[in-house]
Amino acid sequence: MVRNNVSFHPKKKRRRLKKKVRRGCYTILFFLFVLVGFTVYKCQRRIHLSEMTASADSIGPDQTDTLVMERLHSVLHRPEFTDTNKLSISVYDLTRQCSVLKYHVDRLMIPASCMKLLTAITAYHRLGIDHIYQNSLYAHGTIKNGTLCGDLILCLDDDPHLESFQDFVDALSRKGIRHIEGGIIFDMVRTDTLRQHATASPWDIPYSQVPLLMKGEKRIRQDFMYLLSLSEITYHNNPLFSDSWLVGLNPTKSPQEYRLALKSACRGAKLLYQQTHTLREVIAPMLIFSSNVKAESVFYHTNHVYDRWGGGSREDNYSVMTFIREEMCQDPDAMGYIINDGSGLSPENRLTADFLVQLLEYAYRKEEIFDVLIHESLATPEEGPRSGSLTGRMMEPVFRDRIFAKTGTLTTLGVSSLSGYARGDDGRWFAFSIINEGSPVYDSRLFQDRICKALVSPVR
Repeated sequence: MVRNNVSFHPKKKRRRLKKKVRRGCYTILFFLFVLVGFTVYKCQRRIHLSEMTASADSIGPDQTDTLVMERLHSVLHRPEFTDTNKLSISVYDLTRQCSVLKYHVDRLMIPASCMKLLTAITAYHRLGIDHIYQNSLYAHGTIKNGTLCGDLILCLDDDPHLESFQDFVDALSRKGIRHIEGGIIFDMVRTDTLRQHATASPWDIPYSQVPLLMKGEKRIRQDFMYLLSLSEITYHNNPLFSDSWLVGLNPTKSPQEYRLALKSACRGAKLLYQQTHTLREVIAPMLIFSSNVKAESVFYHTNHVYDRWGGGSREDNYSVMTFIREEMCQDPDAMGYIINDGSGLSPENRLTADFLVQLLEYAYRKEEIFDVLIHESLATPEEGPRSGSLTGRMMEPVFRDRIFAKTGTLTTLGVSSLSGYARGDDGRWFAFSIINEGSPVYDSRLFQDRICKALVSPVR
């Protein structure tokens, strides 16, 4: 019997070992299959994009493009006070899919606020045109005789348009809640304070201009508690009435568990009040009036959507870098692009005029994004609120409903940029980008306006 047991155990061990080896091999084969499939998909995507671009480029320039090119060269050779050695221009005929003018287009330059175009288009693509910021107030428990026997839960998005908690507190009063026996739980997308990038000037985003939900966790809690006290609503923070599983979790150390617990708590809670704002409401003033605060908030929010479950472990520019790699099929690191923020405040940002035109071409191919840029989000030289940062420029009638653009300025470095769309006299669309460095901003703007006039003036 002993011999049989001794001979049996090695066989059993060998069988187990063979099973483990087979499972390991199957696992390796599975991951290799997934890796090969992903690689093939990316290669086919790049080939498809290059074939699509090549077939589009085969249309070629026509006589109108030739005449426009001659006009542009005429402006380029009469720059007056503009330093052409620190100038980059790219003009592309979107209708016929061909280049009209390239001048130092591969030179890495400071895009200034034209960086906001990348922030906006990435957000429109990643989040969707109709993306909504949601700020909700829940009651988790029962309401008896004006007392909430349970928790009050505030789920707060990083919404730059929320200015006060007064409507939330008023909702409690309307429900007859005068006392909260449990805890007050704040679920905040952003717990730190919105600041400019370390390379930008410290006064570019003053704390007084930072939206309420981006002033930091301490200030947010203080504002809400202060309004509760003004409305004479008290709270006891009694753990006996609190959802201890949710309160006991640390959202920073265990974000996934906390998120699941919160989702479960909200599912069983009663919605008392909800305030929403659309992404369009944020991006329109961000582009038209060049709002740096809104640009940084969108930049952060888009990145957060990628990393909702990761606890904010990815780089701040992860969303835009991923967009460039996956949608524009470029390697930003190899190209030398530097993207420090979403507003263009950092003087160390670097893009090319050609990249900005390719970005605008991408948006042109996406009908929904192009429509919202033309009809809502880009500044245009006309009387009214949409003139934005183009106020006082291109006042002649020839520019009306023809130019839709984003301006950029860093006065201390003599940087002025202008990127956007121009609609020619015959209805064709152009994408253009002009970046001036080391020249007086006023003279650079006059030069850019002459370039735009050459694009929209009637061709005879």
